[in-house]
Amino acid sequence: MGKLLPMKKSSLLLVSLLFLLLVKSSAQSVSYTVLEDDPNRVKQISLSLEPFYSDFYLENATIGWSLRADALLMKRIEGRFSFNKGYFDVIQSTSDIGNLMKPESGLKDNAGMEIGGSFFLIDHNSRRPIRVVLSSHKSGNTTYTQYMNVSAHRRFMLGVRGGFRQGATNFEIESDMKNEFFAVNVNNDKDSVHFGDFGISVDGMDVYSAYTVQRQTLMYAGIDLRRVTNLVVQADGYNRKKSNRMINNFSFDYLIAPYIGFKNIHSATKTWRVETPNGIIKRTGWRVGWMLRAPNLPYLAFKGEFGSYPGIKIKTMTMKNYFINVSLGLNIPIGYKPKATPSDIAKPAPADAPAAPENK
Repeated sequence: MGKLLPMKKSSLLLVSLLFLLLVKSSAQSVSYTVLEDDPNRVKQISLSLEPFYSDFYLENATIGWSLRADALLMKRIEGRFSFNKGYFDVIQSTSDIGNLMKPESGLKDNAGMEIGGSFFLIDHNSRRPIRVVLSSHKSGNTTYTQYMNVSAHRRFMLGVRGGFRQGATNFEIESDMKNEFFAVNVNNDKDSVHFGDFGISVDGMDVYSAYTVQRQTLMYAGIDLRRVTNLVVQADGYNRKKSNRMINNFSFDYLIAPYIGFKNIHSATKTWRVETPNGIIKRTGWRVGWMLRAPNLPYLAFKGEFGSYPGIKIKTMTMKNYFINVSLGLNIPIGYKPKATPSDIAKPAPADAPAAPENK
């Protein structure tokens, strides 16, 4: 057995070398011409229409739509606006079950608005290999992608960001939260209700549970990291132009809530103010965000966020203060493109670029 081990290692090495030679010999050599390579030459304003928006927070799930607008001014300053509105809400859809107290006007679709901006401290271009997909096809459960790496420019931007957000979230005060919530008659502070007691009614309504709306005003500050590619090539043997045009944005924010409140609820004849004991409200939080969109052409846009909002902190809740939201839609760049730079001049490739097959 001790003599067979070196032979096995030699055989394995020989097979590996033959496999590498086979892959290299099968790779195609593709010549190409760079038609556009300037990540600074992108439209300065973008509008994203997102018919799909989902949000999960405070054990509530919302599906709706969102609208976003971004404007990059003077190359380093960016302003942002976003608005989201739900058209389906799990808690709202079940709030009519039972004889429970809720806001006088009922529960509304969740909504939120955010205004902010960024100031980029670093903004420079660097040349590096940029992947350009030449073709892709699927066979069974396997996707085969052929691509080449093109030496091109990528724009790197790093800065600080800040702003504020206002939002409203439907919330159910459940029976196991009796130590975290109570209600006080707005006309008589001595008249109070403690939730979670079964078989007890107040003013003709059950008090084992109730529905309200949590309102938040958040301020945030963080970092903004962005990478931009704007590469278009004409590869020999391919009729259509190939490109890698993408704005890839990552952000991290620290959140502070100067205001967190709850909407008044109503019984048959009385109005009640929802109160919480000291320490139940968490005033700080955090979030990370990731966004993808194309710089100059209408294309799909994606945005996702995950973090922990300021607000009520209850141990019995599964997600506690954690949230996640995802939006998907169409991004429409508008405005003008800055004047082309010398790197935008079409030129032949310095050398043939191998197109490597990739299995996904």
